[in-house]
Amino acid sequence: MTRYWMSIGDGNTYGPYTVEELRALMLDGRATRTSQLCEEGSQQWFPAGNVLPELGSPPTSPSAVPPLPVVPVGKSISLVWSIVATVLSLLLCCLPIGVVPLVLAINANSRYAVGDLSGGDAGERNYRTWMIVTWVLLGVGLVLMVVQLVLGVGMLMAL
Repeated sequence: MTRYWMSIGDGNTYGPYTVEELRALMLDGRATRTSQLCEEGSQQWFPAGNVLPELGSPPTSPSAVPPLPVVPVGKSISLVWSIVATVLSLLLCCLPIGVVPLVLAINANSRYAVGDLSGGDAGERNYRTWMIVTWVLLGVGLVLMVVQLVLGVGMLMAL
């Protein structure tokens, strides 16, 4: 079955879509005969009216809504390390710094889920930055706890 990528002039590429899906998009006003199509595996773009003349003339709509992009399967951030960092930061440092990357990961995943790839990627970059900050602060907190424990035991031994 032939599938096509579509561009409606907003700088994004949508699809791939079957002819039936393209027909539905045109009926919804999300695509027009002038929308650009590219057959899957090809590099050549053509107006939809030239490539698929059987689609007919779509209704004109002044407020055409762009189609929903296809989200790559598996594009999400694992929450495991965020949860571990949150629990450890609360246990070792008494700082809720680990909550920040957890919230950022959930936000990025929700953006990926609705197809906002650029927003999801930006959220993922923020998440990674805050995970580094969290793990560095956890390391500092752990070192300070060990120093405090050593000094406390040393003072007890001096008595």
